[in-house]
Amino acid sequence: RNLGIFLQESGKLEDARKMFEETLEIRRRLRGPEHSKTLMSIGDLAFALLELGDSQEAEHSFLEALEFCERLGVEHPHDMNNASLLGRIRCGLGHVYRERSKWEDSLNWYDKAIDILKKVLEKDVRNLEARRFLIDTYAGLADALIGLNRRQDSLSNLDKAYKLTTEWRHSSLAVLRSLLAIRRH
Repeated sequence: RNLGIFLQESGKLEDARKMFEETLEIRRRLRGPEHSKTLMSIGDLAFALLELGDSQEAEHSFLEALEFCERLGVEHPHDMNNASLLGRIRCGLGHVYRERSKWEDSLNWYDKAIDILKKVLEKDVRNLEARRFLIDTYAGLADALIGLNRRQDSLSNLDKAYKLTTEWRHSSLAVLRSLLAIRRH
């Protein structure tokens, strides 16, 4: 997984996709299809597919992971890692629909992601996965709101992402991309 993330962050998306596919295959075989690590690998692959422009396959992967998460009952953040994973998947679905200009669907998934990620951080403020994806969700939401010509709402959400970024000393390309998108519009 770590090598896949490194490759993805280095811009070697096709290599990252292959690494995530291999990791997913191994985890399915060793841990089973509904293990949290397997679900994390499905999410890793889905995000790589989305970056490669394959929103259809990314959506399929996110929905597969979502189905397993819901079956496991991670809606309530009694298990912070699983709840954080659910927020990550919801964020990913928000990105899928944003990329397709399905603004209302995008907003719905982002709102669901924000809800669960905030709950996770209320219980464990040090959860890095939840922090990262809450920032990414606010930035994605800001971008989707631009698509709906709701500039003021967009700026408000982008401000939330920026505050979380500076508060936690976490740099996020998503925040920078959204700032650029707002300036273009």
